[in-house]
Formats: sequence, structure tokens, C-alpha cells
Amino acid sequence: MKSRIASVIVIVCVILPGLFAADIMAIPKLVYRPVAAIKAVLPDGWSVKEVTDNATPIGCAEGSGYAVFLASPRQAAAETKPDFEAAVYIMPSDYNDGAGGPAAVTESEKIYIWTSPDVAEAGWAGIKDDILKAILISY
Repeated sequence: MKSRIASVIVIVCVILPGLFAADIMAIPKLVYRPVAAIKAVLPDGWSVKEVTDNATPIGCAEGSGYAVFLASPRQAAAETKPDFEAAVYIMPSDYNDGAGGPAAVTESEKIYIWTSPDVAEAGWAGIKDDILKAILISY
């Protein structure tokens, strides 16, 4: 009898909560001023090149979000295209990219981050993690 009670306790207290952990995880929220949050984590020499409305992530389906284009020190003065090293796209939650999926999802936005293939050489190897940590709040 004691072993049955112990088994029930293990199932209820250990196994079941683990099965439903994904359902109770906090859904992140976007900070109130994401562009300011991105500016706060830019490495030396990097800058916000442009903020554009009605933007669509590179290689994805048309959409209506906004983009924050980031320039590295080498791109800030570049005369060639693209004149940015990375882009952060903040799209509405109902946006269907038709491609690989967002870097993060909040209750009302989908976040996409595009980086040039040699962004680490430009001095920001952890760009995606740094940006997501800056613009998302878990509650």
C-alpha cells in the first residue's frame, strides 16, 4: 500500500508537472521601446542605420511590420549594398512568413533577425542572443 501511495505521489508531483511544463512557460513580451533597447546593446562603432515601416523579412512572404537596420563600423560608411550588417524585423503575430520561422514569438509579435554571413567578423558574434535579451521581457 505504501509503495502505491509513493508511486502516486511521484507521478503527481514529479512526472505530470514535467509533461505540462511547456504549457506554463512564460510567453515573452516586447519591451515598450525596442529600438532604444537595441541601441543600448550595440557594440562600439555599430549604429541604427534606418527604421522602416511596412517592412518584410528578407526571403519571406510580404508582410506589414517594421525593420531596424543595423550597420557595423565597416558598413556605416559603405557605398555598396547592402549598407547594413543586420536587420531586426518586428512583425504582427498573425504574420505567416512562408519560410523558416521567427527567432522569437510574443503574444502580439513575431521577431525575425537577419544577419550577414560574416557578422562575427564585423565584431558581433552574439548578435541574435544580445538583441533578443534586450527587446524581450518574460513575465
